[in-house]
Amino acid sequence: RLTVKIRLSRQSEYYVWKIFLGSILLVIMCICTFMLEVSEPDRMMGTITVFLALISFLFVAGTSIPKVAYQTKLDNFMNFSFFIVFFI
Repeated sequence: RLTVKIRLSRQSEYYVWKIFLGSILLVIMCICTFMLEVSEPDRMMGTITVFLALISFLFVAGTSIPKVAYQTKLDNFMNFSFFIVFFI
């Protein structure tokens, strides 16, 4: 009798460096718009631009992650990033 055991594990470093870090940098860029003066017209445009960039980043990142029918930690993190940028 021959028994073969295969151990599989995900290498999460790819997702951490490509998706989490990219999303965090976009949120930080949105927070940095508060360094501009209130009367600066580019302040609101910068926030809207970062929000649109975050949406397009989600679609691009969605092509490289596996499709599942439930919410993952990555989905929750991206939703949290949307809420942060929306409230800013």
